[in-house]
Amino acid sequence: MKPNPGVAFQDVEYAERPHIIKRGDSYYLRYRIAMKPGTIPPLRMVLCSRKGHDKGYYYFSVPISHPEPGHVIERSLADDQLTEFARRNAVYWLNPDGSEIHLEVEEAR
Repeated sequence: MKPNPGVAFQDVEYAERPHIIKRGDSYYLRYRIAMKPGTIPPLRMVLCSRKGHDKGYYYFSVPISHPEPGHVIERSLADDQLTEFARRNAVYWLNPDGSEIHLEVEEAR
C-alpha cells in the first residue's frame, strides 16, 4: 500500500519543475529541488506514483529525516508502469487536496 500525497506541488521550490522527458520510446520524470545557498537544506520528500483509470500520477508523500541533496532526479516511467499514460500525455502531479497538475511531455534535445 502506497502512502497518500503529503506535500502540494506549489509548496515546493524547484530549480527545475517536474516534467516528462521523452527519449526515443522511453519516458522519464525529471525535476530538481531548489537549494538556497547559506540555508539549511529542506528535508527529502519521498516520490511516489499511482495509476488511475485513465491517468498516471506522481506525488510527494511526507518529508523524511534526510536532507535533500538538490540533484537532478530522472526516474523511468517504465519502472512505475506509467509509460502508456505518457504516450497519451496523461501524467499528472497529484496534490493532497486531490487537485491535479498536468506534467508536460518534452522531446529530449
